[in-house]
Amino acid sequence: MSRDHGSEMTEGRHCQVHLLDDRRLELLVQPKLLSRELLDLVASHFNLKEKEYFGITFTDEIGQQNWLQLDHRVLDHDLPKKPGPTILHFAVRFYIESISFLKDKTTVELFFLNAKSCVHKVRRRWLPLGNGSRACRRGGRDGAACVACSSEKKAIILSHPPPPPK
Repeated sequence: MSRDHGSEMTEGRHCQVHLLDDRRLELLVQPKLLSRELLDLVASHFNLKEKEYFGITFTDEIGQQNWLQLDHRVLDHDLPKKPGPTILHFAVRFYIESISFLKDKTTVELFFLNAKSCVHKVRRRWLPLGNGSRACRRGGRDGAACVACSSEKKAIILSHPPPPPK
C-alpha cells in the first residue's frame, strides 16, 4: 500500500450524530461525503422511507444552530473547530399540517420524539424565582418574548409555559 493511499484512509473528521431515540452514531466523515449521503446513512438506521422531512444540524462557534445543506459536502460547512468529535443532530426539518398525512409509522414516531425533545429543551430553560414566577435561563420572564429562545431557527414554535397558578 502506498503512503498516499494510507493517508487517504485516515483523512476525514470524526463526527457523532445524535439520533432522536438517544442513540449516537460515531462516524469518520470523509472529505467527499455529501450531506445527502450522510442523511441517507442516518435514515437507514431507522429504515426511514420519508426522509424528506428530516435533516442534520450542527451548532456553530457562536451557538447558532445550522442545517447541513444536502447538496454540499459535509466538511464544506462551517463546522466548529473544537477538539473531539463534531456533534451533529438528526432532527425534523420540515413540518406538515397533520401527522395523518404521513404514510409510515416510523416517520410518525420520529416526529413524536422530535416534539418531545423540543418540549424538554424549552422546559430546561426555565428557572423558578423566589416570588413564584419563573425566568428563562436565556432571558425573558413569564411568557415575555425571550429574544434568545425566539431567535432559534426551529420550524415548530413552542411558547414559553405560563407561570404556575398561585
